[in-house]
Amino acid sequence: MEKSTSYFEYSKIVLKKVSFSKDLFQKELQKAMALCKLEERIKLKVWCVEQFGKPFEIIVERVYQKKIYNVYPI
Repeated sequence: MEKSTSYFEYSKIVLKKVSFSKDLFQKELQKAMALCKLEERIKLKVWCVEQFGKPFEIIVERVYQKKIYNVYPI
């Protein structure tokens, strides 16, 4: 039986492939945040910072904060 790939794992693959462009990276991260479960969004944030480092940390934080506020409006 073939193991299915979760959206979390799929997102990691896509983000690696688009990391040449910060604009594309941000768009794909926004999609991933919208489609992943809460616990996967937290793991994805940590993975992104570890994988891509400082140049992408600001993008990750921006997308993450925006998603948190969209899910839990004040």
